[in-house]
Amino acid sequence: MELSTAIHLIERGILNSNESQRWADLGAGDGLFTRALGSLLPINSSIVAVDQNAAALKSIQWDIRNVSLTTQVDNFASITWGEDFDGILMANALHYVKDQIQFLTKAKTKLSPVGRILIVEYERQRANSWVPYPITFAQLKEMTMKVGFSLIEKLEEVPSIYDRGSIYSSILAL
Repeated sequence: MELSTAIHLIERGILNSNESQRWADLGAGDGLFTRALGSLLPINSSIVAVDQNAAALKSIQWDIRNVSLTTQVDNFASITWGEDFDGILMANALHYVKDQIQFLTKAKTKLSPVGRILIVEYERQRANSWVPYPITFAQLKEMTMKVGFSLIEKLEEVPSIYDRGSIYSSILAL
């Protein structure tokens, strides 16, 4: 995926403010969406990129001067990575979590009062080795209503290069 596509998928979900923001990117990998997020945040914002793969985190090419990046090698699903985030980004990561309702319930407690969660996922129902716990937008919508988010909205959708499906982005807000 190109950086411009990643930006397109998430840009409408960023809090519209000139105030600095604190975000977590869970399952950051090599940082494609981390870089997309950093390019959209206001000056003096910060991102904590969390991933189990230390080599992937080290490979993040960070050239955004006005947004700070810290990395944390950890299993993002353990929810030990902080609190009071203005946003949590999960790009192609929620499909690795077996108990997604429990995870989103815990993630919700990590948000500030204006917090939001941005989800980027494959629109697919069948599992495979790369997407062990797929979640369609309809499933995500049903799940997040149970968790107690007041807003869930699909932001964008683009074709997937891996199959005939698509990749969608959505926002969950308190």
